[in-house]
Amino acid sequence: MHVFHKTRLGGVLALLLAAALLAAGCGAPKDDGDNAPSDSSLPGDLAPDPSDPDSIGLLNLIDINYIAFPERDPGDQSPLVNWRGRYGDDKAVLYVFDEAAQQYTGYRLNRPAEATLCQLALAVGEFMGYAPGDRPLPIKSVRLEKSMAVVDLDRASFLDYFPDESSGSWALASIARTLIENDQFITDVGFTMDGGGQFQTDYLILEDDGYGRYEAPPLYADVSDAEFAALRALAVYPGLEEGRGQWYGFDPFADDQLKKMADAEDLAMLLYQAGNAQVDFEDPAQIPNNVKVEQALSFLPIATTEETYSGTRPHFPQLEPLARSVEDTEITPREWVEQAVRDIYGPEARVLHQTAFKWRWHAKEGVYTPPHMGGWAAWMPYIFAIEEQDGGYRVEFIYSYMGMGGGFGSGAGEWVEPTTPSDTFGALKTDPKFLDFAAGQPRKEAFIQKDGGRLFLRSVKTL
Repeated sequence: MHVFHKTRLGGVLALLLAAALLAAGCGAPKDDGDNAPSDSSLPGDLAPDPSDPDSIGLLNLIDINYIAFPERDPGDQSPLVNWRGRYGDDKAVLYVFDEAAQQYTGYRLNRPAEATLCQLALAVGEFMGYAPGDRPLPIKSVRLEKSMAVVDLDRASFLDYFPDESSGSWALASIARTLIENDQFITDVGFTMDGGGQFQTDYLILEDDGYGRYEAPPLYADVSDAEFAALRALAVYPGLEEGRGQWYGFDPFADDQLKKMADAEDLAMLLYQAGNAQVDFEDPAQIPNNVKVEQALSFLPIATTEETYSGTRPHFPQLEPLARSVEDTEITPREWVEQAVRDIYGPEARVLHQTAFKWRWHAKEGVYTPPHMGGWAAWMPYIFAIEEQDGGYRVEFIYSYMGMGGGFGSGAGEWVEPTTPSDTFGALKTDPKFLDFAAGQPRKEAFIQKDGGRLFLRSVKTL
């Protein structure tokens, strides 16, 4: 693995990008069926769509559950938020500006059914070091003028909190973008001071018209989005890795007769690929996005731009400009992740891109880079029953968390060493410790749909 050192990439990237596209004929390799690139990577449809949550240009989207939405102040007369619901009907996303990257990090949290614009603006303060409970952002009021939200600030407090251009841009961009992206009718934001007076600081002066229109930095990374997408389209989707060699000899069937049933091996593989969800769900949309991202990345090969690894990994030297931009020669395109999620859960399944389990999401380039850490552990299915039904199969099973060295457990602090130490799991099926463990675990029931010869995991429940 080679990691690039940080450098000014502008001119170098432009030359590499042009060379890569020219060498590839400026188009994606011809393919069809399962190996076709996802729609978001096809030439002619390259620009990010602001209405599509999958194309959101965030540095990162982080789910949080440890911060509550601020309570409404008794004197708060600002209008209610007309929630957009882009990230779930009960979620708000607070956008905090990163000036160095010129992009935003999103923090997704539970929200009340009703909240005011002032509450929403104050909520951003939780992630700017000014908790509404003890040191509130200096917001006096928020009003609506058609599609424009006007935020009035306490001048003295604002200048105390944000005395320079860096901190001031951080605050204004975060407040403005949060209001715009969460309210379905707000398109612009302005700032005034002390009851409608002009917003005026040493580093920024807005119009003295009672509105103070402010241009928030864009949410999307506009520069080279289309070019990066065209490069990603050159990387043909390789499919999920399905080799049983990574199971280290483990037999996932409690009864040898089960493995003789039609599709038995593929059913076990699908449960294996979805194992780290560890949640009951009636619809794949209920699975956390970061979990779906991790599932896809765990079972996708990693693309490389280095000739050294071309024999063991998908080799795409055309992706050199992407590699230089993210400073890593090992990358996974976003389109591969999207298709992998569809391969597991069905063609309508969707995923919201974000950093997950140390895999880093690069929104501008549209790729993930790996954590570069060794070791192996996985949730392995152990299947007790397979019943063919209309449209698919009912599978009764448990999950066992297994790691290198032959150990196993429930993943909740319990860890059992096998009776006979081994680097493989080949003997677990007759190991009394494993049999006792399996007998004591709550069983799960999955429905796996069979559609056109393909298997998709549709639901899991604990019995």
